[in-house]
Amino acid sequence: MVKAHSLLYAIYICLIVSVICGALLYFSTLYSQLNLYYNLNEDLYIQNQSYVNFALENLDDANVVSENEETGVISSYENKSYGLLNLLYVSTCTKLDTITSAHLTGNFTNDKTCVFIANQGNPFYFSGKVKLIGEKKLPTQRVQEKYINNEKNSFNAPGEIQLSQPELPELNPEIKLFFEKNIGGKVALKDVEKNSSSIYFNSFKNETVEIQLPGAVLENTTIKGNFILYAKDSIYIKNTVLLEDVIIKSPKIIIEENFKGSAQLFATEKIEVGEEVELNYPSVLCLFNKTSEKRNIIVNENAKISGAIVLFHNTEAKQSDDAILMKKGTVLTGEVYCTGKLMVEGKVYGSVYTNKVFHYTPVSSYDNCMVNTEIDVTKRPSYFVSIPIFQLKNKKNNGVFKKVL
Repeated sequence: MVKAHSLLYAIYICLIVSVICGALLYFSTLYSQLNLYYNLNEDLYIQNQSYVNFALENLDDANVVSENEETGVISSYENKSYGLLNLLYVSTCTKLDTITSAHLTGNFTNDKTCVFIANQGNPFYFSGKVKLIGEKKLPTQRVQEKYINNEKNSFNAPGEIQLSQPELPELNPEIKLFFEKNIGGKVALKDVEKNSSSIYFNSFKNETVEIQLPGAVLENTTIKGNFILYAKDSIYIKNTVLLEDVIIKSPKIIIEENFKGSAQLFATEKIEVGEEVELNYPSVLCLFNKTSEKRNIIVNENAKISGAIVLFHNTEAKQSDDAILMKKGTVLTGEVYCTGKLMVEGKVYGSVYTNKVFHYTPVSSYDNCMVNTEIDVTKRPSYFVSIPIFQLKNKKNNGVFKKVL
């Protein structure tokens, strides 16, 4: 004879077993759905990256939409300018989910030129330690010595020196067009919402936010992402500011010593970079002189820049007295283009194109003379994606500077 309480215990046990079995089935279903979700996302990420590679090979084509008939995955891309860089959006989606990525892109260069100085029929001089590694196109094949500051002279330039043309290669017209673009509606910096970390941030999946800065000094703030900052007359960027991937436009731009960040700087009168500044890859210093007055880009001692320095003018004359000055200890990895004259008393790991070179001391100035200069195109890293300062001949050799979304 079975006691009543034994039946009750059996019911309790059956109930507990059924709850446990139901929980196991529920968790198994959740695990299967979660596994399916992650597998789908992994497939979408792989498809997205694959389409990034496809887009890099077809940036000149109209935006292409592609559908995988087997999986139903639809991919598309959009390419637009962002300063001197390109901004590539790639979207991959199914009925259930969408993956979007954004990349700053440029062009892998096979330019072996370390220095091109336009041929104006003047002799070319050097003084101190000068090192030119790569293809050299100079006004004369014979390089003459000058003795400045009683330094010992050393000229290391293996390989043939070719005679240069009277004019520089034509600058990419898109660079000038960027200066001439109409400025849209701008907002004040105080009206831009900060995120939870008190950082001004705008994702590259959003429209570019154009900010009118309230004064001439920018300090004690962090600004990252898809922004263009404007200043009416000038802007002084203190080293308490952190900038990442932003664009700055102002007639005059001055960066305080010891600043670190990445930005594209566009000016019409002056750009000055302080001592020990680090402008990370990819950064741009670009000055467009719209007048007949002399304009300068000055990079002070021990500054390091990865990207490009560009100075050009809008006068009818083929040359100008505008100048780029790269002082002692400066290091640029990338390209220099100057329609005026250039002084390099540091190192360039990349290519230099200029109408003239010069050197100055407190007591004198020397035209067509390089002093204590190293330009070595072989030290430009193989992974380096170049700022497109020339119109691209091989438009399928594109690469990614960095992923920004």
